[in-house]
Amino acid sequence: MKEIRETIQSNDSRISGTVCYPDKEQDEYSFLAILHGIPSPEGRNLSVEEKGYLEICTPYCDHGFIVALFNFQGCKGSSGKYSPLGWVQNVKDIFNHVQEHEPRLNPDHAGILSFSAGAMITPYFAARDSRPKFLVCAAPPADLNPESAFFDRLLFGILMTFADQKLKIREIKKQLVEINPLTHVKQVKAPILIVHGEKDELISKENAIKLHQAANNPKELMLIPNGGHKLHRDSRVLKIIFNWIINQVKRP
Repeated sequence: MKEIRETIQSNDSRISGTVCYPDKEQDEYSFLAILHGIPSPEGRNLSVEEKGYLEICTPYCDHGFIVALFNFQGCKGSSGKYSPLGWVQNVKDIFNHVQEHEPRLNPDHAGILSFSAGAMITPYFAARDSRPKFLVCAAPPADLNPESAFFDRLLFGILMTFADQKLKIREIKKQLVEINPLTHVKQVKAPILIVHGEKDELISKENAIKLHQAANNPKELMLIPNGGHKLHRDSRVLKIIFNWIINQVKRP
C-alpha cells in the first residue's frame, strides 16, 4: 500500500489526511472514504492515522481500492472548528479532490465506511450526493430527537470535546437537528450496512435498529455480541464490513 499525505481546502479550513493506493498501477480503481468519529478524551491529541485507521485501509488497497482517510475540521491534524454541516462539506471536498486527481476511478464502485459521528452525517450526505454507491454506518448516533436525553448527552459530549473551540451551543444544536439521520436515510437509495455493538457504552443499539427500520432496501443490520463503541478496533467487525463492501463492488 502506498500512502500519500494530502492537505485540501474545505470550508474555511485545511483538512489533512492520507490517500492510500494499491502497490500496483491499475486501469481502474474502486474508491472508499473512511470517516472517523468525534475524538475520545484519550484520542483528542492524535490524528486519525495515529488511531489505527490506516490498518483498515490495507486490505481494501490489496483489492484495488483507493482509500481516503482525512481528519475532519476541528480535529487533530486539521484546522477549523467542529461543525456537523462542516463535516458534511469535508466529505464532499474529499470526494471532489480524489476524483479530480484520479480519472481511473470507477464511479459505480465508490462508497463510504463511517464510524460514530462520521456515520451520523453519512445519511445526510448520501441523500444529497449520489456518488456513494454503498454505505457502511458503524455505531451511528441516529436518533437525534432534541427532546431526548441522548441528544443532551451527545451535545454535552461535543461541547466538552471541543471546549477550546468555544462552539456556539445553539448553532451546534440546530445543525444536529438538521442532519438527523432518521430523517435523511429515507432519501438514500444506495445499499446500506448498519453495524452496532450490543454493549456499546456510548450509543445504544436502538439507534442502529431505528436507522435500519427507516432505511430503504437493500439494507442490512448487524448487531455484534459483546461489541463496544470503538468498532474500528474490532477485528470481527472489520471482517464483516470488508466482506460486505467487496460484495458490493462485485455486483453487476
